[in-house]
Amino acid sequence: MPLLAELLDERVGGVKQGWWTRRLDIDPHLFNTSLYPFSLIEETLQLLEAMPNLEIFTIPSFENPINDPVNQSWLMDVQLDLGKLAHLRRVEWHGSGYDLLDLQRLTQLCANLEHVAVTLETSSEASPDAVPILHDKIQTLLLNWHEEFNFASPSFTGWSLPSLQHISYFVHDDQSIHMLFPLLRMHGAHLLSLEIPILDRWIILPYLGLVLSLVPNLDTIILDVFKTDFVGVSNPGHANLRCVGWRLRTNAAMNDFTTLHAATQYFNIDLYPKLERIEIIHPDPLSTYMEWISLHFAQEWNDLVDGKIPVIDYHGNSAVISFEDEAGDAGDGQEGMGNLEEGSYLSEHAGASLLHVTVEICC
Repeated sequence: MPLLAELLDERVGGVKQGWWTRRLDIDPHLFNTSLYPFSLIEETLQLLEAMPNLEIFTIPSFENPINDPVNQSWLMDVQLDLGKLAHLRRVEWHGSGYDLLDLQRLTQLCANLEHVAVTLETSSEASPDAVPILHDKIQTLLLNWHEEFNFASPSFTGWSLPSLQHISYFVHDDQSIHMLFPLLRMHGAHLLSLEIPILDRWIILPYLGLVLSLVPNLDTIILDVFKTDFVGVSNPGHANLRCVGWRLRTNAAMNDFTTLHAATQYFNIDLYPKLERIEIIHPDPLSTYMEWISLHFAQEWNDLVDGKIPVIDYHGNSAVISFEDEAGDAGDGQEGMGNLEEGSYLSEHAGASLLHVTVEICC
């Protein structure tokens, strides 16, 4: 990291590189804390001090074993310094050892947050209902509980996120889907989009009827289509839903046309009068998924996606396929819908200097 600190200290047009930097991705688990415990903390804080206009901070993998004072100290010191960044609007903190108390500190310290993505564990210091999360600017929340959290799920009655518009809620099993309902009871009325990725590989969950009734103003819902039960479940319809996003699989499940037909029949125009389209939300080329469909089912797929409610790909094109076509120019596999695009500010300053830094700390 000393070399990076020197780079940030270099001047472009009379201004230090760090002043221009808007995003920092840092992976602390690659650093050997037993050998360099204090330099990890000091050097991380030096980086943050060199980036006063930082807008996005991400930790892809943070490991904090119980009673590890070095990692705990690093976490607390970093969050304190994040609170000094007036322009910080997006924080993503993934891995283990991050709990509701840490999330509460983050939201208290960082007044301008708009996008928060966290993986949470149970806290040994406080029960979940004793840790309210209050913030008036957060618009996007990506929430993933570790599986052991299911036994101490919060009621969310102390949470207040009045600006919240989007939730991505990661589901492990049947218990964790039930943890979503109280969150939606508190904030569902002002949600515009909802994503429900289901992480368990072998599971199909019947939850749609309960979820849709809690989000009356929803515009978009994104589903793991092969892990969602559409048959023999309640269907309350929805007056405002305009788009259904499909998360597909790159395996032979693409031939499960029973489920695909059930999904399109569930979201019918009679019960969903404003529904305009179904979107395949993956940025990968459509051919990545189509190569799993046998030629026998090719026409069935085309009949399915060319129905009353059209199915389109990530780039807005019809999902009708031709197996004679070569894999086309359908995309480059960048960020999907789970993350917000970061184009507006950066595009205005592209080429000025260093805007994005990724750090993998190793010894």
